[in-house]
Amino acid sequence: MYNGFNYQKNKKTSNAIYWRGWQHTCRAGLQTNCFNVDLEEPRIEVRSEAPHNHADDEEVVQQEKCVSQLKKAIGEDATKPVKRVYNTV
Repeated sequence: MYNGFNYQKNKKTSNAIYWRGWQHTCRAGLQTNCFNVDLEEPRIEVRSEAPHNHADDEEVVQQEKCVSQLKKAIGEDATKPVKRVYNTV
């Protein structure tokens, strides 16, 4: 995630990594330097960024986290009513 938007890697060259917006209709792109993702704190430099045609992805990320927490809670105690799990999470 960068500036509230999710990206997925599109391609990599010897000196740059090109990313695209993860939403199917998004035409935004991002270019970064090549970096070693294995490092604990890789130094990432954004070289260019194209505008998005949608609102930021923060709400989508929060929804995904909530659904993940709900699934985990239900998996831990399948006998608990869904409404109670929902209210707890």
